[in-house]
Amino acid sequence: MVYLFSLFKKEKIEKEIEKDCNCDKDFIDPYSYCIVNPYFKSSENFSKLFSDFENRISSLQRYFETNQIHIENYLKFSKEELNIKKKEIKNQKELAAYGRCYFSDEEYFYEMHYLSVILMIFSLFETLLSDVSVDIAKSENKWVEDHMDKSLPYIKRYLNFLEKECNIKIPISEDEGRKLDIIRKIRNNYLHSLEKDIPEEIQEELKKLMDLEDNKIKVNADFILMAFQIIGGIAQRLENSYWEYKKNKYKIKWGLVLIFYFN
Repeated sequence: MVYLFSLFKKEKIEKEIEKDCNCDKDFIDPYSYCIVNPYFKSSENFSKLFSDFENRISSLQRYFETNQIHIENYLKFSKEELNIKKKEIKNQKELAAYGRCYFSDEEYFYEMHYLSVILMIFSLFETLLSDVSVDIAKSENKWVEDHMDKSLPYIKRYLNFLEKECNIKIPISEDEGRKLDIIRKIRNNYLHSLEKDIPEEIQEELKKLMDLEDNKIKVNADFILMAFQIIGGIAQRLENSYWEYKKNKYKIKWGLVLIFYFN
């Protein structure tokens, strides 16, 4: 687990989405953030499945970026405060207590921040795939569980079901599939193996995927943004394939807005 935690070190986002914002550096403009959704936009053909996913992934993006700003500023202020207290406080026990607090936060805040977002974004995508599969299965008079290879990861199970049982192909490039699998393995390792180091095979895959810096692999803000881009992009293609299926199945004309509620 020590190795896994070493991946989650602080690093500022190098390429931020450009926004017109005249706000303080420690705060974002809610209006600018809410009207811009760079990772997933549901189509005009309304489906509660994809509308809910859009709302959740958009809120998760704002959660990530606002907390990124807060953590950076909080740790900067905490460090400045520690340097001030070193000169002011004569009680070494009190100073040591504050020092432990600061160094603990510096060590763990980013790790908790990045891991929580990875857990959430992957769970959102798994839920979307599950809901879409159940919705399509109803149209095909099938049960998803009867046609799933349970030896496969959940995402692969649903993708296989949609493609092989329902003839719905979701285009995913080899590079996207590899990155998606890395995100899944990191999520699973943290979720199920809290007291173990990250497996050697994942380390090797990460070395191929991520840029190296001083021979260390980092899961940082850029990695999180990559996860948003990969999952948002695949979800967008999933929605396109979903509506193509509905169009062919029910002879729907494009431009007709239909509401499909998932029961």
